[in-house]
Amino acid sequence: MKFQANTKILSNALQVATAIVASNPVLPIYKDVVFSLNGNVLSFTSSDMLNILITDTEVEGVADGRVSFDGKLLLNILKTIYEETVNIELVGKSIILSVQMGKYEFPISEVNDFPKLPEITDPVKLEIPTDILMEGIIKTFYSIDSDSIGAIANLLLKIEGNELNLISTRGSVLSEFIIPFESSQDKQMLINRRSAAVIKSMLTKGELMISSNDSYALFEFDNIKLYSRLSEGIFPDYKRIIPSPSGNNFIVGRSTILSALKRLIMVGDAAINLVKLTFKDSGVNIETQDTNYNRSAQEFIEGEYVGEEVAIGLNGKFLVEILSVIDSDQVNIEVTSPVRPALLRPQDVDEYRYMVLIAPLML
Repeated sequence: MKFQANTKILSNALQVATAIVASNPVLPIYKDVVFSLNGNVLSFTSSDMLNILITDTEVEGVADGRVSFDGKLLLNILKTIYEETVNIELVGKSIILSVQMGKYEFPISEVNDFPKLPEITDPVKLEIPTDILMEGIIKTFYSIDSDSIGAIANLLLKIEGNELNLISTRGSVLSEFIIPFESSQDKQMLINRRSAAVIKSMLTKGELMISSNDSYALFEFDNIKLYSRLSEGIFPDYKRIIPSPSGNNFIVGRSTILSALKRLIMVGDAAINLVKLTFKDSGVNIETQDTNYNRSAQEFIEGEYVGEEVAIGLNGKFLVEILSVIDSDQVNIEVTSPVRPALLRPQDVDEYRYMVLIAPLML
């Protein structure tokens, strides 16, 4: 294999290819990137055991070939080189990077040890605008449970009844994003958190094609292919815990209550992040304290409240995270009782439906 490449273009492509490469993988081969040259097209394949990512770029090819070596090391070196072009060549069992000031030599690995691409037989195919999926992943990614195993450690993508749903939970917080989506068939996929993170970081405007069976999903967008191993298990029946409409609704400026909560949790007990919210009359009174340091704080936030007076304890840190991904000017907070989950929704958003459940804390 031998080619010449623009330093910046090669670096940008490698940046994408190495996005899923772990720093200390279980097997050394997962630290490598497979370089495949065919004419003037150089493709890169990388893996983190759960996912296999493929992307490519244009180079000036001299001799075709396929090798595996440390792509992250090459990337880090390229970032410090200010020459416009570099030469890369396979010589024996080494890759040689040649630049004006000298050369760098890297050992290659046995390319046949790299994992094979999965075969997705009889796939279900879906075409989704990337901006729709990006919006949904942003609003649900933060509540994927990273500390658990099983179904709740994943993002549930569900298509049924002409709707696309993305659902995630970490026990005390549950997020659901729903948008109209016409499809000829229903489908459910448990997407691992790592795959969701990669998709979230790489999606650009355009169309995303998803081909999937029971074991794998192939996400194709731009010049990127991401093979993801789907997780097994049954996502919890979250519909059962959504409270019936209570009539106790508080509409408030999102930035107003968000900034207040950020101040209040600085004062409260960082171990539990408890804030007490008392909804009454024309607003909500928010209180917190830390008995270990004899600290307390409270603020009254004005808004439009309709309903009975209700006091509820919630995790202030979680509230900040929830309000940070809601992007409407106003937010609707619905409460039922001190022992039932609170429900947060963006106010006056027509393009999609989004809700977050947050479980109460003992006052």
